[in-house]
Amino acid sequence: MEQKEKQTTESPRTYAERIIAAYMKQIYRFALNRTESMQDAEDIAQEICLKIFKALSSGRELYSEGSFVWKIARKVLANYYRGRSRSYIGINIDEVSDLTAYGDISPEEAVIANETVARLQDEIAYLSKTQRRVIALYYYTGKKVSEIATILNVPEGTVKWHLSDAKNKLLKGMETVRTTKELKFNPIKFDLIGMSGSSGTMGVAGNFFRGILSQNIAYCILREAKTINEISGELGVSPVYVESEVEFLDEYGLLTKKNGKYLVNFLLDESDSVCSALMDEIYETASEILVPELFDRLNQIISKEDINIYYPENDSNFLMWSILLYTLANNGEEDTAISFNDVAVIRPDGGCNIVYASIVEEVDSKPKYYENLKKWCGPMWNATEKLTLWQIDSEWSEENRTDLDTYQRFIKRDMKLLENFTEGNRLSEDEYAFLAQKGYIRKSGSGFELSVVWLKDNDAKRRLLEAGNDAREVHKEVLTQLKEKYRKYVLSNTPAHLKKMQQFSLQHMFAADGWFLLFAVKTLLRDGRLKLPTQQQKKSLSMLILTNTVI
Repeated sequence: MEQKEKQTTESPRTYAERIIAAYMKQIYRFALNRTESMQDAEDIAQEICLKIFKALSSGRELYSEGSFVWKIARKVLANYYRGRSRSYIGINIDEVSDLTAYGDISPEEAVIANETVARLQDEIAYLSKTQRRVIALYYYTGKKVSEIATILNVPEGTVKWHLSDAKNKLLKGMETVRTTKELKFNPIKFDLIGMSGSSGTMGVAGNFFRGILSQNIAYCILREAKTINEISGELGVSPVYVESEVEFLDEYGLLTKKNGKYLVNFLLDESDSVCSALMDEIYETASEILVPELFDRLNQIISKEDINIYYPENDSNFLMWSILLYTLANNGEEDTAISFNDVAVIRPDGGCNIVYASIVEEVDSKPKYYENLKKWCGPMWNATEKLTLWQIDSEWSEENRTDLDTYQRFIKRDMKLLENFTEGNRLSEDEYAFLAQKGYIRKSGSGFELSVVWLKDNDAKRRLLEAGNDAREVHKEVLTQLKEKYRKYVLSNTPAHLKKMQQFSLQHMFAADGWFLLFAVKTLLRDGRLKLPTQQQKKSLSMLILTNTVI
């Protein structure tokens, strides 16, 4: 043991001074070899000597003076490393391998070395892909500059430049105190994700957001453009992982990039209690004044025998589940200054759409019928030269009736078979079974009949839409005021770069607007005008076909 007392004739002070004098040069070299400047070495050497003097001036002597001196020296150096590890000033990447090859350094120094290496590795993640690869090849796999140049198919001078630039960036990064914000420990999560337009091979909009990371990336660049490193800092996630998600979202048009910074390129709604209360008030009022009026007008039309509309078993309630929603969705859009093509994104998977998502932080921030809307999809429509198929899926239709991931890929087959069926052409047994399984037709006696509503000519369509326009005209002033009130609030909270997309969406208020159509159904069910469908009807509910005749 180095701290056993032994007899001496020297005074404690003289003994301490002698030990310090004997080890002074070695102590200074020890410090100089482990610090970045002569000034730091002198400060550390002075601190080591002071601690030795204090320890020995108490009268204690040592069997192993050298062991005691170097124990003190290592403790002082470890404290120095700890202090420096908070800012990591002056770390030399070329010495990192020396830090990990501990040799005769103490456990304290080894801990600090590990912390420094970990911090350096974190900073490497902030480099570009190319520079990360150069650093990995040079320092971690031991490749020579010439070998790296061959692997990357670039000149050796380029490799040397990347090495030099990377070192400078690492030095700057080690000097930076990186702070993270609330998203690191309180991430958001999208609650509703959907799209307006046609999907591609990727399927539904939710498939673009592969996890909580991509959603939080989008959220932190909703209102302010940021670089990948800035996004990483805000999320507290390595840039390596952020980079791949950003590149994916950018590739599919969910982000825009300018000058190395990214911004969201889809509608992301942050619902709050004020917005939800306003929405509930406006949509409830509009629904209560318009929808019953339209319901009564449509009832008058279908009561006339000259209307050319087919509906199974002459069930007017089942008919209303289709034609009322169709009529609401296809009129009332007076303001169409912005077209779909002006704001829609053509995606590499073949889709052309506007993606939207919402975030609801608190339960009391949710609009009325919010949970019901999660089961709502539509209006959806597809057309051929002869037919249009229009439908809405909801909580009242058969669950999982439409596979949205494959809808665009297989709808053409549906349309072709429906054309043949409505023209009276004979189908194969498999084709009849397919149409029945999809809810388009049903067994009737020895054959099949349509189980959806069919507007058989343009006159039927015209009369329905005229009824819708007439009902809106009665309440035009109030509806316009309600629209303007809601539009003004929403646009005031929309980031500038998304205003045009949002304005397009707001053009469809009280028309092809899923929220309003949901309010309409709720209003009619509550008033008893509309009745719940039977279990059999759910498969074909709110689905109709239109004959595209030319007038």
